Amino acid sequence: MSRLIAGLLCAVLAAGCQSFRAAGNPGGLMVAGPGPMVFPVRATAQADAATSLPVGDPAFNGSPELATSPLQPATAARMHVYSGNFQVSTADVQASADQLISIVNSMNGYLQSRTDATVVCRVPSQSFHTLIDRLGDCGTVVSRSIQTDDVTDEYRDLGLRLGVMEASLARLVAMMDKAANLDELLKLEERLANLTAEIESLKGKLKKLNQDASFSTLEVSFATRSVVGQRKSSPFAWVNRLGAEQVMQGFHVAADPSSKGPWRRMLEGKPPMEAPDGFLVVKESRHELQAVSPDDARVWWREFPVDNKTGPEFWAKAIQTHLVDHLGYRLIDQSEVVSFKQQPGHQMLFEADSDQGPVRYLLTILRKPKPVWSRRGAIQVIEFAAPANLYADYVNAVGAASPVAITVHEPVEPVAAVLVSKR
Repeated sequence: MSRLIAGLLCAVLAAGCQSFRAAGNPGGLMVAGPGPMVFPVRATAQADAATSLPVGDPAFNGSPELATSPLQPATAARMHVYSGNFQVSTADVQASADQLISIVNSMNGYLQSRTDATVVCRVPSQSFHTLIDRLGDCGTVVSRSIQTDDVTDEYRDLGLRLGVMEASLARLVAMMDKAANLDELLKLEERLANLTAEIESLKGKLKKLNQDASFSTLEVSFATRSVVGQRKSSPFAWVNRLGAEQVMQGFHVAADPSSKGPWRRMLEGKPPMEAPDGFLVVKESRHELQAVSPDDARVWWREFPVDNKTGPEFWAKAIQTHLVDHLGYRLIDQSEVVSFKQQPGHQMLFEADSDQGPVRYLLTILRKPKPVWSRRGAIQVIEFAAPANLYADYVNAVGAASPVAITVHEPVEPVAAVLVSKR
């Protein structure tokens, strides 16, 4: 026993001398552990490389893989953890959630959890921003929150601690072989068990950091538009009367206008716009024109009194807010236009979906010249709604009949449709 005590005392004295030398030696670092020891510190560049893992950063070109050792040499890039929380408005929560999971699977990601309206998924970090861009395919993104955490320093610190503890573990095992009695052996075993638990905890933390950096987390909460939308209607009553569903359901072929007498037609007047070629006029007056094609493409010209101080830009923004933010339409294209009478206007092309399938909705608003005697101005609105597969067949005829040319264009690739809200 006296030999054992003497040996431990020598070890303590030797360690004290080493720590003293290490204080003035940049090549040595004194670290805490079950027993005093000196951990040699390598050059900075070598230490950085030794404590880095393949990084799951979108800027990282390699394929992230779990390292077999947290101290194995790897890229010196920074280690980032990406996560995002999104709220998506949709007409069909289950269908949109299924579509999101399908997109995640196509990117070699996986579903982590799913409730009735919330999907949590993981995708390779290099695909994180691509997935965000494709969320629009699942509905209208109402809110988003993206977080980026740089865990490089934390990962390196954990790696260094693990290396020190593993070295201490080896020393403890060696000491157990030289234990002089059972009591000493039991004490060493207790220290060994505690140290082993700490090592496993560090390994778990390192593994989780590496997994978080390799696979980003995206949580998406789906809700129906009536719940998610800021409001269900526009503050302007006449704007609420616009939309593809209003055009498709707002008028009916009830009579042939040609059956009206000449006096009645004279009193009602004629609109400044003719019906497009191939369309049947079902209603016309100096303030309104309704026309329908044989296969249910529809044109509706109307005139609305508005404040004289507001122009097409103001009303274009109000209409777009109502259709996109409140009803969930998708804006495909828009542009400023000028009528043949040099009146300014705005033109927008939307996509929606009705119970009968996808619908294209072209809307043009023009400022009507104000008569000298009138205190109020007026806005002329031309709406053209048609099933998506018929839009190209009639758009040229609508443009030829309209006071302005068609200046908005369809996308090269189809835009994911959204359901028209019902009231």
